[in-house]
Amino acid sequence: MKSILNSKIFYFLIFFCFLSSIFLAKNNLSKYDKNIIASDGEIQHIMIKNDTRRYLSNGYEIKEQIKNGDNFFKTGQPNFTKYLFPRIIAAYYLIFDIDLYSQDKEKNKIINVGVHAKYLFFQIFLYYSCLIFFYSQLKNILDRNILFFIILFLGIEPTLFQYHSSFWSESLFFSILIILFGLVINNTQSKKRYFFIGLFLGLLAIQRSNGFFYILPVIIYFYITNRYKIDKKIFFTFFGYSLVLLFVSYNNFVRSNTLSVLPREMKAVLHAYAIPNILSTKEIEQEKKLTISLIYKNKINLDKKILDDLEYSRYSFIFCDVKKEDPRYLNICNYLEKRSYKLIFLNIDNAFFYWVKQSFHFGLLNPFHIYSDHQFLSPKEYYGSELHQKLIPYRIVYSLVIYSVCLIGFFKILKLKNKKIFYFSLSSILYFFLILSWHGNTRYFSPILIYLSFFFSFGVVNIYKFIKSKNKYKKLI
Repeated sequence: MKSILNSKIFYFLIFFCFLSSIFLAKNNLSKYDKNIIASDGEIQHIMIKNDTRRYLSNGYEIKEQIKNGDNFFKTGQPNFTKYLFPRIIAAYYLIFDIDLYSQDKEKNKIINVGVHAKYLFFQIFLYYSCLIFFYSQLKNILDRNILFFIILFLGIEPTLFQYHSSFWSESLFFSILIILFGLVINNTQSKKRYFFIGLFLGLLAIQRSNGFFYILPVIIYFYITNRYKIDKKIFFTFFGYSLVLLFVSYNNFVRSNTLSVLPREMKAVLHAYAIPNILSTKEIEQEKKLTISLIYKNKINLDKKILDDLEYSRYSFIFCDVKKEDPRYLNICNYLEKRSYKLIFLNIDNAFFYWVKQSFHFGLLNPFHIYSDHQFLSPKEYYGSELHQKLIPYRIVYSLVIYSVCLIGFFKILKLKNKKIFYFSLSSILYFFLILSWHGNTRYFSPILIYLSFFFSFGVVNIYKFIKSKNKYKKLI
């Protein structure tokens, strides 16, 4: 089909999506930027709770440390989870002199309301600016009809769209991925381009731990598209990537005297989420006793009754996430990590069926995540609710529609001579699927949608062509 799309239409489309996101953010803040009393009597903020509260609290702590004159490299908590996100939050609090907490009469920390609108605006502005950059990189490479539907999908697809008006870390992660997508697909062979690819790969790695090894599909893509040869300019990518990781490593060394880059949560996840679903109740109790005996061998003074009452899956978070570096705690953390790999190997059949089951759930799109997150104070409450059951049929239908269109696009792309974007999109999808699908969390699937946008767009354009050809045939009859 002949394209009448020019740059003005693309910019208008992105601007429309930007305004829509701003509208949703304002709507969310007007409804949910407030504190309520939970069933346990604690005061909780509707939008900032659980993981998001932890990220923002860490950012606020960094801000307070810097205001008190601490060296930047000594600020923050031990390297358990995301490095970049709390520091972006800290910069926001410093620039606008914002306090996350107020104090009530009982000295309990209560989250201030009405202070985060500028942050959501920044997050939204950043994402759609990255989308403009993405368009600028591909406008001379892709057919404009295909590019239009890619931009439309990335701009307003509900599963991606919902995170820009929330305090989850996904939106910033998407922004970095979109920049990388544009830089990698762009055919410019400058050293600067390769360096910036490495720099943004580093930022991706410290924004979310699942981006740490994303450099691998990028390097493989360059190797394949360079006729199975190593381009010398790839070393500029390694240089940019290494600069970011060395910065983080130095920060961790100054702060905790430990030279580390990988966040400790990577040591904890298998033990916390996979092992409880692979072993029987009896086997879990046996592992629990072994771990408790090891804890006391390391002379760690913890109440045995607390350890007995605590779910075994939580042990990894106790010993891998500690405010003060303690080699004895790290010993237990390392033991739980190594033990998890061994238990998976010894129970490979159970592990395989668990992975298959989780992978099916992983791919079930959830454009309602932020909506449901605002309705309940904990995931446990939501999963046991009628709303969860009510939304499942809608999610299944929506997922099938998206995947059906993508499948049509997939087969159409296979007929193309130039498959560079296809290779990169497919390798990126496989990367995120292989490292995250075992977890089963549908939220972790969302980065894959960035690459599915390519297949979706081809699907839409070819469906349109098919319908148009049918109409022409009817007129002839």
